[in-house]
Amino acid sequence: MPAIPTQFRIKQVEPQRFFAQRRTTTFDALPATLNETFERVWNRLNQEPSVTVGPAIVRYLHMGATLELEAGFPVLEELPGDNEGGIVTLPGGRAATALYHGRYDYLYNAHQALGDWMREQGLQSTGQPWEIYWVDPSQARDPSDLRTEIVALIDESSDAS
Repeated sequence: MPAIPTQFRIKQVEPQRFFAQRRTTTFDALPATLNETFERVWNRLNQEPSVTVGPAIVRYLHMGATLELEAGFPVLEELPGDNEGGIVTLPGGRAATALYHGRYDYLYNAHQALGDWMREQGLQSTGQPWEIYWVDPSQARDPSDLRTEIVALIDESSDAS
């Protein structure tokens, strides 16, 4: 496994509303599932007369043999839900984050590296981490230019600092 180019930090995150679709998939099918889900949600949002969106987000509700996730885009507006998704709110609080630079193939390793870093700091996650795709393949031809932020809320009852 190559070195995972990652920057870690602790920051305060605000609750964030995003329009998302819930999906269940496997690690092998994850890229295709995300591509399809982002396209469906994006097409749904484009039906609105006016909507403000930000970079794509995936929140992992369960990570095991199968993955349960919510994938979509942050929105400022309150939008009605339908077959293509609905409004979900990411919780706010103190979070450990990793800014990962590189191919999506190694993103799971960046999650593991963030977990290791948190343990070294005496911190535990509340679970359900999410990814924000700041620079995605539509913006960068070279996979080393991709930028993904992994966010893990800190379980304040476990904080030793």
